[in-house]
Amino acid sequence: MFSSFNPARALSGRRIASGRKGYSRNLLTVFQFTVSIALIFCVVVIERQISFAEHEDRGFNKDQLLRIDLPHSESSKVAVLVNNLRKYPAIKSIAVSIGVPGGIHNFMGSGINHKDKLISCISGDSSFITTFGVQLVKGRELLPGDLGQACMINETAYKYFGWTDLNNKRYNNGREGGFEVIGVVKDFHIASLHQPIEPTCIMLFKDVPWPTNITLQIGKGASAQAMVCIQKEWKGVFPDYPLDYQFYDEWFNQMYAKDERFANAIGMFAFLAVTISCLGILGLSIFSSERRAKEIGIRKVHGATVRELMIVLNKDFMKWVAVAFVIACPLGWYAMNRWLQDFAYKTEMSWWIFAASGLAALVIALLTVSWQTWRASTRNPVEVLRYE
Repeated sequence: MFSSFNPARALSGRRIASGRKGYSRNLLTVFQFTVSIALIFCVVVIERQISFAEHEDRGFNKDQLLRIDLPHSESSKVAVLVNNLRKYPAIKSIAVSIGVPGGIHNFMGSGINHKDKLISCISGDSSFITTFGVQLVKGRELLPGDLGQACMINETAYKYFGWTDLNNKRYNNGREGGFEVIGVVKDFHIASLHQPIEPTCIMLFKDVPWPTNITLQIGKGASAQAMVCIQKEWKGVFPDYPLDYQFYDEWFNQMYAKDERFANAIGMFAFLAVTISCLGILGLSIFSSERRAKEIGIRKVHGATVRELMIVLNKDFMKWVAVAFVIACPLGWYAMNRWLQDFAYKTEMSWWIFAASGLAALVIALLTVSWQTWRASTRNPVEVLRYE
């Protein structure tokens, strides 16, 4: 994609033909910078979206929150492990559950209305709400007599059912007779930001049957100490099974690994496009300087300063960068608008991203051509006019 001219001829001082070839060079320069500006814009938008996804409020406290996967065939030993772990000060809270945010295993109909669809269901013990720090926004707190008979739903489920209050409301699944709905919790994400928050029900038990996970709230600065304790107790209770664990913040961030790979690929292409554009505009500046050598010499003889000459020469190149910017903006916006449609929750494509992308391309172009235009502007006019 380099500008189609012979650099050797340009540097030799021979006259270079203009006309159609000149237009082709200009068009190629516009194309190169259009691609560069669009890719720079895409890189900024993608990085902003990934950062937004990784730092967006999940609706639960994921800091210092550790998930441990349990062996399916050893559920009878889970209570022993939990009781052993509760004695360590580094572990602030423990919840046992079937399914966790980021890993839902059960989906059930609610049996409430004719438009019923499968609801994401989590079965948790009495510590589930406090361990995850889920906020209660309507209803009442859990009481000991509620375990095995009551549940809480999220705000999305409350809206989905069309309720205006919780009086005599029941979630009619999960056990014979269903569960009394005692509270509504603030919406929390059970998947990545690619997916919208779905109606969710948290069924609360004293002893969770066939649990899949335990979640531990670790004290600040006590992660290393807690892990030593966890590994020790795990080996004592489940010696034949490897300890499979992960912190929730790391787990959710991994959900955007594909997006990060895409960002890296776009970043690499942007770097290559900018490099090629710089080489192209550098060649074009050499071509223009040689073609206008006589004009530059005459201007210098008539008192033009180096600064004035550089402005005259650079103005032509900046014009093509401006044209490329006008073309690149709608192209970049369209591409990123299509990509962002894959996210249910997304950042905005602010105007300053367009401006910053164009400014970056302009600065790069100026830095690229200024050296060559400075050389042309400081050349001895006597030599140029003698040659002409």
